[in-house]
Amino acid sequence: MDTKANLIKINYMGENFENLATPEEREERKEILQEMKETAYSESPSPKEDWDLVWVLSGPEKSLADAPKSGKRNENKDRFETAFEIAKKVTALKLGKEYEEITEKEIISSGPDIYFNGSDDENDALRVLIKEGFLAKNYDFPAEKVIISPNLKLKHTGDQFEKIEETVLAGKRKIVIVSSIYHLPRIRRYLKRHQGKIDPEKIVLYPADPREMPVGKTLGEIKKIPRYEKEGILPPKDKK
Repeated sequence: MDTKANLIKINYMGENFENLATPEEREERKEILQEMKETAYSESPSPKEDWDLVWVLSGPEKSLADAPKSGKRNENKDRFETAFEIAKKVTALKLGKEYEEITEKEIISSGPDIYFNGSDDENDALRVLIKEGFLAKNYDFPAEKVIISPNLKLKHTGDQFEKIEETVLAGKRKIVIVSSIYHLPRIRRYLKRHQGKIDPEKIVLYPADPREMPVGKTLGEIKKIPRYEKEGILPPKDKK
């Protein structure tokens, strides 16, 4: 999927962002799209030794092992693969080694943990993969470094922020949140809502590779965020 081509299409389709929207709503939607553009064309954050936790936000699929639907990607797979790469790069940085030289034992001893708090079905599916040795076989990644939350009947991204365990956050210097580009603007706003629990200064937002922006999901997020602000699900937009 060509991100640049999709951005052109998104710009065209969303230029007016619905004739029924107010001028203020149209302006906010343009600002949200600009956030996505800036992420799409910027460099990913450089790994740091103080990255203690990589938090993978779940995609729409049940499992990272699911075959993608025709013409689409498995976003859970993309997000996890990005997280595994981050953990290995942080380990290499700490040990002064090349990325390709890192062993599973070194990831266990020196790498950041990977945290996942999906729906009950998503959590259970990941537990099965770990039990089957899927991560070691396919990614040379140790299961010991993956933390799965208890089944908490989470339904959406808001629940993931609301119900993240305090024990997971405690003592972490930096927490890297991995998700798709189109999802990151909403994540920024959830962080604002939950800043009493999750210190925004400790957060690094990291776009999953490959950096794709599906047209439908991107436009959906652009319209969803202002609606969530009005409904009180997200904090109100900052006034200029």
